[in-house]
Amino acid sequence: MAYNFEFKIFIKRFFLLLSALFFLACLKGEAYIPAEASRLEKGEVITKILPLAAKDGVKGAEASIFIAAPPEKIWNILFNQENLPKLAPKFKEVNIIEKNNNYQKVQVALKVSSLLPTFRYTMYLDTSEKYKRVKFSRIEGAFKKLYGSYELEPYQNGTILTYRMFIDMGFFVPDFIYNEGLKKDLPEILGAIKTASESN
Repeated sequence: MAYNFEFKIFIKRFFLLLSALFFLACLKGEAYIPAEASRLEKGEVITKILPLAAKDGVKGAEASIFIAAPPEKIWNILFNQENLPKLAPKFKEVNIIEKNNNYQKVQVALKVSSLLPTFRYTMYLDTSEKYKRVKFSRIEGAFKKLYGSYELEPYQNGTILTYRMFIDMGFFVPDFIYNEGLKKDLPEILGAIKTASESN
C-alpha cells in the first residue's frame, strides 16, 4: 500500500514538473511546434481567429511571419509609426502627437474599403519593452474598442513577428466578413514590415 501511495505521488509530481517546463518554454517564446516553424521559415504567414477576449468579449485574430532580420531592425520600423502609410496603403495618415522611449500617442486615418468611410482614431502605444513587444490601444475616435500587440521573438537567424489584434467596430459586422477582413489585413501589414526589414 505504501509503495502504491509513493508511486502515485511520484507520478503526480512528474506531470506537474512537465507542465511547469512547458509553461516556461512558452514564456521563452519556444511554443512554436516544428510544423509551424517550418511553415514560417518557408515564407508562409500563419493566421488564427482568436477566441473572444475574456475581459470584454471582443473578437480578435493574430498572424505570425518569419523575418530574416534581427528584432532591433524590425523594432525601428514599428517604433517609427509615421512611416506606416509607406508600408501599408490602407493607413492614409499617421501623425505622432507625443513620443518618447516608453510610449507614443498617434492619430491614425485608416481606409479599410472604398465602400466605407475613412476611420480616424487616436492610439496609445506602449513601447517600454524594447525589441520585444509593442502594445497598442485605442484612446478615442472611430471604433468602439481596438487593442493588441506586436511581439518579436528571436528565432534562429531572424525573428518571428506576431501581430495580435482585437477590435469591436461599434456596429454589426457579420462574422464571415469580420474574419476574412482580419485574415487578409494582418498578413498584408506583416508582409510590408517583412519587406522593409529585409531590405538593405
